[in-house]
Formats: sequence, C-alpha cells, structure tokens
Amino acid sequence: GMLPTAPRPAFPAAGEAPRVELNGGEILLVFDGSVSESLRDVVRVAARGFGAPVRECESPWDFAAAEAGVRTGGSRQFDMERMFGIVLRHLGAVQGRCLVVTTQDTYYPPRRWDSGASLGFGPVSLVSIRRLDPEFWDAPNDPALHAERLRKVVVHELGHTFLPTNRHCPNWDCVMHATESLADID
Repeated sequence: GMLPTAPRPAFPAAGEAPRVELNGGEILLVFDGSVSESLRDVVRVAARGFGAPVRECESPWDFAAAEAGVRTGGSRQFDMERMFGIVLRHLGAVQGRCLVVTTQDTYYPPRRWDSGASLGFGPVSLVSIRRLDPEFWDAPNDPALHAERLRKVVVHELGHTFLPTNRHCPNWDCVMHATESLADID
C-alpha cells in the first residue's frame, strides 16, 4: 500500500543505532531477519530493474519498539508506521531510496496485516516476506509462488518511490494496482 508522506523525525541521540547514509540515486536494500539467499536474489533483481545502483546491508536497526503483540493469525505483529519511524530516525542524508525487507509479520493500521507499504513520495519502503509465504497460510511449500509474490510487492513498493504520482493504477494487470489480498497479488 501507499501511505501519506510523514514528517522526518530528528536524528538519533548518542548511543542509538547508527545512521545509514543513502548515496544519490541508489537503492539501499536492508535485510532484517533471516531472509534466504534465494529471496534476497529476487529482491536484488527486482530492485536492479529500476536502473539505479543497488547496495545492500543487514539491518542495523532494532524494531522491538514496533512490536504490537499478537493481533491476527496467532503471530507477533509489527506496526509498519512505527517501523517507518525507526528507519527515518536512523537514515542520514536522503538522496536515494531504502527498501527494508523483513521476516517480521507486519500490518499498517487499521489493516489486519500488510506485506508492503511506502511513504508516498518518500524514500522508504517496507516489505514483509512473512505472509507472502504459502506455508504461513497452511498451504504446501511453494518457493516459486513465494518468490513471485515477493517480486511483485517489491516492484510495487519501490514503484511508489520512483513514480511522479502517489496514485495506484486502475488497471488490474498493472503492478501498481492497489492490493487488498493475496489473490490481488497473485
């Protein structure tokens, strides 16, 4: 989903997580949790499709403050709005784009869950791989389906940071069409 642009919080105080600098025009991929190498490759290829230099790192940020407890599906969930706040507090000069890919189960209020969100024209997008995995829904293991869902969500969320408009596409076949369910992604 696409979110309104939020005001940029102040930089962290001494002793907090380090700032991460974005270089002009690049896409920084930040992997949070145990994202498999095969899924990292899906994210890398999707990000490179935007034609910008791509750099990656492991997440230096502690998202514990974004945990909202058990909300739906018996899973601990993390509030994407709070996660955005943590990322924005720790980003240095913003001249590129940052995509955080997490293994955490996420939601954006008031939704029950969400696998992706962006800050409008802002530089940051978040993608959760958790509910994109068919096994989360007690379906058979299907790595190809998991990878295809992830590719579509990554392209959609990064698309929000590149496109000159914050609107979704009305065409159902367009990757920038709004999604409300896994069926919409599939």
